[in-house]
Amino acid sequence: MDYNDIVHRPPTAYRIFLNKRLREGFNKKEDHKIVKKKSSEDWKKMSPGDKSEYLSRKKENGTLFEKAKKTKKVIPLTIFVQRAVEAAKTQEKEIPKLAELVTTWKSLKNSNKNAYIDYAEEINKEREHLHDVYELINGIKPKKPAGAFRVFLQEKAKEKTLHNLKEGKEMWNKLSEDEKEHYLKKAHTCQLSYKYKKMIYIKKNQNNSSEKTC
Repeated sequence: MDYNDIVHRPPTAYRIFLNKRLREGFNKKEDHKIVKKKSSEDWKKMSPGDKSEYLSRKKENGTLFEKAKKTKKVIPLTIFVQRAVEAAKTQEKEIPKLAELVTTWKSLKNSNKNAYIDYAEEINKEREHLHDVYELINGIKPKKPAGAFRVFLQEKAKEKTLHNLKEGKEMWNKLSEDEKEHYLKKAHTCQLSYKYKKMIYIKKNQNNSSEKTC
C-alpha cells in the first residue's frame, strides 16, 4: 500500500504529521491502522509549540499546492483561444464562438502556430517543475513514466486522432524508425527524471527513518 498518494486539497498540519508517521511505519513494516491510531493520540497530546513545525509547513504548502494542482497540460490551441477572447474583450467586440476560433486556428500558417506551440511548451515545463517540487517536498512516491508507445498514444489521444487501442497499434507500426525515435527520446527523458525523483524519495524516507531511531 502506498501512503504517499497525492492529496486533492492542501494537506492540514495533522495530515503532514500523519504522513510522516505513516512513511516511518511503512519502512518498518508496521500495521498502518495502529500507526494511525497512535499518531492521532500523540497529536492530541502535543503542545502548540510542538505542532508549530507542521503548521508552518501547512502554510508553506498552500501556495505551492495551488500552483502544483494546475498541472494539466496546456495545448497551443487553448492559448490561441484565450488570447483571442481577451483581445475581443479589450476592444469591446463580440466574443467569437469556439467553433470559429478552431477553424481560424486550423487555417493558420505553421510559422504563426509556432509561437503558441513554444509558449505552451514553456508553460508545461514550468508546471511539471512545480509538480515535481511539490512531490519532493511532501515525500510523494513518483509515478513510473510511460514507455515510448504509451507516450505516442497519449499524444494522439490529445490530438483526437486516436479512437481505440487497436487503431493506435496500427498507427504505431506504420511509423518509420526516425518517427519512433521522437517518442523514444521523450520516454527516455521521462525515465531519467523518474530515476532522479525516485532517488530523492528513497533518500528522504531513509533520512526520516534515521531521525526516528535517534
